[in-house]
Amino acid sequence: MKMKKILVLHLLVIFLFSVLGAASVGAHSYGGDHYDGKHHKYESNNDKFDGKHHKYDKKHDKYDDKHHKYEKYHKNPKINKQLKQVKRATEKYQNINRAKKDGYKVASPCVPQMGVHLVKEKLVDKKLNIKKPELLVYEPMKNGKYKLVAVEYMSTAKKPPKLFGQRFEDGPEEGTYTLHAWIYKKNPDGVFAAFNPRVKGCK
Repeated sequence: MKMKKILVLHLLVIFLFSVLGAASVGAHSYGGDHYDGKHHKYESNNDKFDGKHHKYDKKHDKYDDKHHKYEKYHKNPKINKQLKQVKRATEKYQNINRAKKDGYKVASPCVPQMGVHLVKEKLVDKKLNIKKPELLVYEPMKNGKYKLVAVEYMSTAKKPPKLFGQRFEDGPEEGTYTLHAWIYKKNPDGVFAAFNPRVKGCK
């Protein structure tokens, strides 16, 4: 009988220790390991965010690749290189105020499938410089801003000149010739086409 009581007490002690131990582990889990686990989970989420961020970077790279691919529309590598030079030289004019500050003035209302033309009159002559287009073309946006979509070259030469392997077309005024280059907005009709059906900003 005494032995049975001792065994019962022993089992009771073991049970109490097991309960207390579980509670202790639970408390430790909440305050330490579990928190760390949650923290690590948070870090995992953060890693996931970083992964997503890297995915964004890849998307950005994909955009760059797509953009470069767009610039490689032409089989002639020399023309591709020239267009890249034009883009680097005119990127600053994505801000229309910068263009105005540099002497470009509004020369036309919004022409459907083209946009608003800004011209730098002192550049309009018989000479051509791919890094200094005579005109910039902007598409009006819904938020009231203007987006640079193309550059345009204008010449007063006696005969239609050629640039990027393309012959100029008759300009808006007699004795002028022009050529568009849609390097800021993809044109399904071709980068050197006069009109771009994707320009929707003109009302």
